[in-house]
Amino acid sequence: MIPRKFEYYRARDVEDALEFLSTHGDSKIIAGGQSLVPLMKLRIASPSYLLDIWRIKELRYVKVDENGELKIGALTTHSELEESPLIKERCPILSLTAENIADVQVRNRGTIGGSLCHADPAADYYPTLLVLDAKVVLRGKKGRRVVPIDDFVVAPFTTTIEECEILEEIIIPHYSGKADFVKFARREGDLAIVNAAALLDVKDGVVQEIKVAVGGSGPRAIRLKDLEEKLTGKTLDKSLVEREVEWAVEVLDPPSDVHGSSEYRREMAKVIIKRLLSNLSSRGE
Repeated sequence: MIPRKFEYYRARDVEDALEFLSTHGDSKIIAGGQSLVPLMKLRIASPSYLLDIWRIKELRYVKVDENGELKIGALTTHSELEESPLIKERCPILSLTAENIADVQVRNRGTIGGSLCHADPAADYYPTLLVLDAKVVLRGKKGRRVVPIDDFVVAPFTTTIEECEILEEIIIPHYSGKADFVKFARREGDLAIVNAAALLDVKDGVVQEIKVAVGGSGPRAIRLKDLEEKLTGKTLDKSLVEREVEWAVEVLDPPSDVHGSSEYRREMAKVIIKRLLSNLSSRGE
């Protein structure tokens, strides 16, 4: 059961929500509720106030601006991202990532903004958004600020968002090349034991740009920048990828739990990164 010792308020719009946050301490924002409600049931979170922003339509959209950047409202659901024709055309890796999240019921209610603010180290969006160089827009009463996704999460379940701010938008710049996402979990719909995303741009057989990110293998998802540096300017072949990936994953610090040891997670990270790069390189230029 959820504890009843809290007050509930439904915001009319973003300004109304920001006004509530500025005057009510110990508030938690709820949208789809797929992360917060389980925490409240377990008494891990016990806010004095619940601020419901689910019906703020101005935070639910998918569009491309005049600069070719993809912009996604924070209340866009996983299902909307999975099914959006614009996402499938401009950023298919994001559609694939959303498709891998939990089950249909969760995807119909859960939002990309809620997932990002929850900041679970095994969350699926983070590796994808890292290789896409995404940014988040945070809005407070003093205005907006833009934060690179790599700077948004500082620790497990901890972000740089301030108490009186709302995550308003996710920005994904236009990118070249191909991108892919792989998730390894015990069962379909489970949280990832390890997940990873990669972006690869090849010209005349030579890597022009490569980005690789891994989640579920430490306190937060990270880019493997040393691996990227080693492979940029090279022609990818199996022996090169095998050698460099084996070395690169040593920087990971995976946890050990009932789902797998640290060593197991590190080995699985090697497997899925090699699979990602093999998949992308086999698609041609």
